[in-house]
Amino acid sequence: MRPGDLGGAGGRAPAADATLGEATALVLQHCDRQAQGPETDATVVAAVVGVERVAGILGTTDADTLRLAVLEALEHDVDDAPGEVARVVLELVRTIGLALPRRSSAWPADATVLNPETGGHKIATDLSMLRAAIRAARTSYEGLPYYRDRYGDRGARFSVSDSSWIVHLVAAPEAVAVQQVFWLADMLATRGMPTWLMELHLDTMAEELMSSDLPTGALPHAVAALAARRRPHVPDVALERAETLVAERVDAPPTTPVGRLLAAAAADVRSGASRSSAPLVDWVADPVRTSAEDAAVLRGLHDHLSRHGTTR
Repeated sequence: MRPGDLGGAGGRAPAADATLGEATALVLQHCDRQAQGPETDATVVAAVVGVERVAGILGTTDADTLRLAVLEALEHDVDDAPGEVARVVLELVRTIGLALPRRSSAWPADATVLNPETGGHKIATDLSMLRAAIRAARTSYEGLPYYRDRYGDRGARFSVSDSSWIVHLVAAPEAVAVQQVFWLADMLATRGMPTWLMELHLDTMAEELMSSDLPTGALPHAVAALAARRRPHVPDVALERAETLVAERVDAPPTTPVGRLLAAAAADVRSGASRSSAPLVDWVADPVRTSAEDAAVLRGLHDHLSRHGTTR
């Protein structure tokens, strides 16, 4: 990464070397993953979250390995970053560099320090809670090929900022947490992510929190509420049956788990959580990724589920 990169398109920024050095030092400092408790410094929050992302990609928490990965990543420019680790590190250092001048103004940590493309909504500031949220985000995102197939690296960044917001709801009253989870789940459904995916993600996050002896708050209640809204319209058995039918009838599924996704999207429309399944159905049936024959099967399965709530 060239020092001038922190200055953006206009070229080298004043004191860019010092800014880059300070941002890099902050990331390297937190590669030991020892910082705990609440943190008000937005740059520290960004560094801790970024290191946790790198640890998840590499599959190690060894501090020396993480530091080496950071230093190797910084040998590249953003435009020629050779892999996910390098892209994450370069984005991280740039974000911290832009935030450093605001440290003296007591600028609170919000989602923009984790993902500049999102809004400035609240996030958790307890570092252990944030690490658990980032681990859950990666487990969910990489566990279902659909996420990366459709949303790529940009989606991974939003999974980080969204998860950091979700985990702050642990401290909220149950009614507030459930209402806020419903709001996010329903909004994401309009972008092609059925609310069933939020059920899975919240389950993963609760498990990650419990495994770290951290509170889960109302998150399990939110999972139960989402499932209770969906199941009368498309029960779990119908999700599984839809996946089986895709395996039996579709030669080249465009992503995984497309059967469950179609069933879940139908459930959202039947329950009133979403007005339309088109954001998902049109993507999976697009001729760019699906043959006409397979698209017809997928649309037919979805339409049947939309009418009947079952594959039978």
